[in-house]
Amino acid sequence: MKKIIPLFLLMAILMSPYYIKVNAESLRDYKEKLSQYEANKEAYKKKQAEAREKAKNYQKDIDNSLDKVEQFGEEIQESKEKIAELEIEISEKEQEIKDLLTFLQITNGENVYLEYVFGATSFTDFIFRTAIVEELSNHNDDLIIEMNDLILENKKLQEELANKIKEEEKAIKEFQRMLASVNLEINDIEEYYDDIDADIASQKEKIKYAESLGCGIDEDISDCIFRAAGSALNISLSNLNIPVRTGVITSEWGYRTDPITGKKNKLHGGIDIGVREGTPVYASQFGVVSQLVKKSSCGGNIVYIQHNIKDEKITTRYLHLLSYNVSIGDVVTPSTIIGYSGGGSTASRNGGYDVCTTGAHLHFEVRKGWSNTVSVNPRNYINFPYRW
Repeated sequence: MKKIIPLFLLMAILMSPYYIKVNAESLRDYKEKLSQYEANKEAYKKKQAEAREKAKNYQKDIDNSLDKVEQFGEEIQESKEKIAELEIEISEKEQEIKDLLTFLQITNGENVYLEYVFGATSFTDFIFRTAIVEELSNHNDDLIIEMNDLILENKKLQEELANKIKEEEKAIKEFQRMLASVNLEINDIEEYYDDIDADIASQKEKIKYAESLGCGIDEDISDCIFRAAGSALNISLSNLNIPVRTGVITSEWGYRTDPITGKKNKLHGGIDIGVREGTPVYASQFGVVSQLVKKSSCGGNIVYIQHNIKDEKITTRYLHLLSYNVSIGDVVTPSTIIGYSGGGSTASRNGGYDVCTTGAHLHFEVRKGWSNTVSVNPRNYINFPYRW
């Protein structure tokens, strides 16, 4: 883009020097902000390491609980198998008792137990044989009682193990909840990393540009930029223009529930214009490109342009750009294509850097001031139709 200031615009500098010093920033402020960005990045780097360690520990807890659930499940199965064996043994013992005590049972037409008992050769032998039958019966009774006790113990054990499984499953859900929370924290930190890296790169470009203009360390950057490209900023223009040739308003400026985070009463600081991805985006008025952000996680590629509108310092911002083709310091006009709209599928294909968009559109902002700006409704400067 041309950075040569036309002669008639240079003459305008001498005739109408419109601008007000509000919330001024200097090169020193730029450098301090860069230092703060870098310090914040280091702090978040530490937070990221801590969050990842938490996630690692929660995953270990989940794995340990899963191991316990598996172990308890195996023990329950073993207990069930033991009960099945005991029930078979009880059944067999009960049959033996029936065989021993059912003196009326007939085998081959004869009472074998009566034959056995009454086949004694003497009274002493008769008592002995009767005692054997009784002893075998009592012994089996004791065995059955013992096995029934074991069955009860195993069933109780199963209940205890089932309760332990429930406790571990509850613990797993809690660990999973905490892990999910930490993973969200990690995602937020990683998004912050993308944003702060973009901010650091953008701030370095601002510093480089200010130094190239010869700005003093404590000079108001606005004064310095005005000196270098003031012809484009010194003309007081009456309004701004819609930055795209066709489009439809999909979201207004104002407070709303954020569609990405779900947070209520969040200021939507601009107007969303639905357009096809790759639509040319124009500067909304004569001005100077003051800042560029390349691929932040929230907003994608962003262009800032400074204007003088109604004798006010105004900054316009253009977010979710697929790309831009201007540089800091470029003097732009309403016919200058500053970039192309993004925010659609390409944002995801390019690494998912622009998470603050749900579809292709241009987010257009108007902000009062050139430094430390304040968001205002773009409709104060542009009469947007619903569709054009």
